[in-house]
Amino acid sequence: MRHILLGLLVIGCGDGSTSGPTDGNSDGIGDDGGGGEDAEVFVPGHHVENPEAHAGGGVGSGEIDGEINVFVTDSASGDPIEGADVRIGAADAKDPLTGETDEDGLVVFQDPSLSGAQIVTAGAQDYPSATWFGVGGAVVTIPLESSATPTVPTATVSGTFTDFDALTPSVPGNFLFAAISYSTTEDFDAPENDVQGLQGANPLNYCLRIPPLLVDPCAWTLVTRTGRMAIYAIVFESDSSGAAFLRGYAIKRGYDLQANDNLTNEDLVLIPGSDMIVPPTITYGTTPAAAPDVTTLSILHVGDEGQIFTVGTDVDPSATIPDLVGNLATATYDIVGTAADAANGTPQTAIVARDVDVTMSVDIGQWLGLPENLAETSGEFSFAPVAGASLHAVSFTDVGTGDPLWNVVVLDDTDAFMLPDDPWTGDTDMDVTALEVTNFDPEDFVGDSLATLLTRTSSAAITFTP
Repeated sequence: MRHILLGLLVIGCGDGSTSGPTDGNSDGIGDDGGGGEDAEVFVPGHHVENPEAHAGGGVGSGEIDGEINVFVTDSASGDPIEGADVRIGAADAKDPLTGETDEDGLVVFQDPSLSGAQIVTAGAQDYPSATWFGVGGAVVTIPLESSATPTVPTATVSGTFTDFDALTPSVPGNFLFAAISYSTTEDFDAPENDVQGLQGANPLNYCLRIPPLLVDPCAWTLVTRTGRMAIYAIVFESDSSGAAFLRGYAIKRGYDLQANDNLTNEDLVLIPGSDMIVPPTITYGTTPAAAPDVTTLSILHVGDEGQIFTVGTDVDPSATIPDLVGNLATATYDIVGTAADAANGTPQTAIVARDVDVTMSVDIGQWLGLPENLAETSGEFSFAPVAGASLHAVSFTDVGTGDPLWNVVVLDDTDAFMLPDDPWTGDTDMDVTALEVTNFDPEDFVGDSLATLLTRTSSAAITFTP
């Protein structure tokens, strides 16, 4: 969910509130607005005594009746953002409530106008901004992602791949290559999952064999994220045309790395062919006409060590996957199916089937419908909500630079909206994503828990010129 909660515009802190925020302290009651001893003290119908931020964003703590507590946090670290600007109200509100977060990343608003679902916008210097529609809980946490390049703690692991050194191509003239990587966290888009790719002419986490010309032993070095993980290698064989097919996997578990660790002399062991199996046969419902190209991916979950994306049959129709035996006996598989317009990448729809028995055929079910009727008209944005979706997200991106301009989360039935400011400088992409989440309650959820509960998504986009 992290990527759908982001935006870029910093919201200015106004002074048009009829009551204004409290000082951000947890008691929050008794701000008389400077009216003196005889001023009437407003007491909210529902007060949260000790509000707490939601990990990864979220909403909760009961109904809104005279009070709303807004936390703004850093999406990567979870740390509070002090001095973030927060606005309660629609874009055209004459007297929106505005305030600034304290050292706890919290601003508390108390006002008689606060009743039922609210529109909350948050932004901070050097952070994206976000607007959430339909916030129905007395405590809301909005995570923002820094626009600066994140600093990610890393470790280094190096070693050999003796089994790879013993392999020979199945056809003379072919060559072998192995890509070494680490298991990702559940939030695949998180920066710690992009520490080291296969970059440069001779990447250190890549081994190549071209018998008899190049048969040097595989000596690899991998820069990793920190925490618990598995180290793995995927081995391919390729011919001179570049057509490649899978030769196997090596997966070594049990790593728990701290920042700046340097682990050496690790040797990877190829999983024997007897422990590889054919992926399950997957059947789907009717493929949307606008998204005709279907791909299927098996994702291996290795407990708290993360997940490993296996080679899909769209890459190699004969690809096999590791069986859940040996050091993978406690692992599980998820199946992800995607239907898309391959030429443009959008629209697309996806289904996630969790903890699948990969020894059986799987009927993964119906695709989620695609967002339709996306439009921008004189600064108003609209779309047709998708039936069955739990929530929607709308992101705006500058076409020329690729920079995010604004992100929106829709927790209610809002299908048309305006934004409090105008960040557009040129052609802009508007992307609408629908998400189906198991047992989702828009008035009571924690963002960090949503990744494992997501079942279906779909998205569509348009480009508009302001």
